[in-house]
Amino acid sequence: STALSDTADIAYLTSSQTLTNKTLTTPTIASFTNATHNHSNAAGGGTIPTSSITKSAWTSYTPTLGGGWTAGTSTATGAYERVGDTVHVRGKLVIGSGMALTSTPSLSLPSGLTVKSGVLMTGGAYFDDAGTTAYVGVSEFSGSWAIIWGIGTNGSRFNLTSSVPFTWAVGDIVYFNGTYETDAA
Repeated sequence: STALSDTADIAYLTSSQTLTNKTLTTPTIASFTNATHNHSNAAGGGTIPTSSITKSAWTSYTPTLGGGWTAGTSTATGAYERVGDTVHVRGKLVIGSGMALTSTPSLSLPSGLTVKSGVLMTGGAYFDDAGTTAYVGVSEFSGSWAIIWGIGTNGSRFNLTSSVPFTWAVGDIVYFNGTYETDAA
């Protein structure tokens, strides 16, 4: 047998060598125990400039009132942000004169961004009795609607009515918010 000693071309398993321009194909490195790559400074891989981070803006929309109430002079506003198939949404209804609430109310979600079929998502709701008292509720996202419910002391949901959880009057506000999955193109 011939002994090999050309360390410029051969890497030995049992010796310590400085290798230049070599490609490691095995073993696969699986431990990052001593890794310090965190982008916090130049030594950690460099910082990511703020100008390189894309912020997506929220888009305004006007929710329409669905079953359960008559708007009168009430004003609805809303906004949403879509990230892939995820939609973050918020809405607000300021009660005006002539508003009538007859059963569980609903407000529309952003046009064309319906909830993925077969999926039920929930979010929060908040009812402001013109700065007197506030109540929490839940919004249920289904199809193209946010259905607004109250939450009872035992945690169960209940229908809002013209006098529950309080007697609605001009200046009272209904808020809703949440996140849901869409399969819209």
